[in-house]
Amino acid sequence: MLKQFLLMAPFLMSGLTEAGGNGGGGPPDNDGALDDGDLSGLGELALTGETDDPLGFGFDSNEVETARPLVAPGKYPGKVKEFSIEPNSKQTGRNLVVRFEFTQDVPSCKIVDGKVGPKSITNDLKAGFTVTKWYPMQQSDNEKAPDYKEDLVRLQDAALHTKKGSRPRYNPSEFVGKDVLIGVSIQKPKDEVSPPGNNVAIYEVKPETVQAAA
Repeated sequence: MLKQFLLMAPFLMSGLTEAGGNGGGGPPDNDGALDDGDLSGLGELALTGETDDPLGFGFDSNEVETARPLVAPGKYPGKVKEFSIEPNSKQTGRNLVVRFEFTQDVPSCKIVDGKVGPKSITNDLKAGFTVTKWYPMQQSDNEKAPDYKEDLVRLQDAALHTKKGSRPRYNPSEFVGKDVLIGVSIQKPKDEVSPPGNNVAIYEVKPETVQAAA
């Protein structure tokens, strides 16, 4: 008889857990408190007006700026941080997506009445701030579009200090960590909803270009 009870014990305990208590999907304890991670009552609190800040954050989310900072137009020292190959937005081909990081602090700027406002007083964007450039890996359907290979090769020449006749086989892995000069301009919004952004052009680091950027 004892042997049969021992064999049945795991199944009996499993049934108790499923029927009540706090194991595996049962209801919470009836002590009036929410279990850790259970936020099911917060929506009701907010709707009934019992509290304006159910999570106790202490800030108004309408006052938080979430737009990505704009880098002020100019040319700044940087390097190739990383790259990936991703489908383009139209799903008609692929892009070589390259992230560049600034190796020194750079100034930001704001758009005022549709125009570029003054630069920030200090270089408020710290070294390590990144910008991204998308390089198409196939020719555009637009007849007026330039040869897609031109921009790709400009990146290669900037990163590897090469030129026509001395270029190795194209390999973006060889660009990572290489010093470049990051040229930044302002990209106008495509519509009234989209925020402005930064256009990025990459140049080879040369003594005269570094001096011009200083």
